[in-house]
Amino acid sequence: MADTYIPDNPLIVQSDRTVLLEALARLTGLPLITGKTSQDKRDRLYQAFREGDIDGLVLSRVGNFALDLPDADVGYRYRVEILE
Repeated sequence: MADTYIPDNPLIVQSDRTVLLEALARLTGLPLITGKTSQDKRDRLYQAFREGDIDGLVLSRVGNFALDLPDADVGYRYRVEILE
């Protein structure tokens, strides 16, 4: 895989599995927003996404609360079941 992933359309990936999201953000080079991300940084990243300065966001559950989904052309929601 390339150092960064540049989608053809605005992309949002959301999951409740932070470990998965951290790996995806590293592999794609897309910014990761989690509950640990300051509100100021969230606002700046989301504004950059809306303005087209960044092509995608990787979001934990925090994305459910401040996300205007029509801004994305493509969205992925990952749910991973852990079986024991």
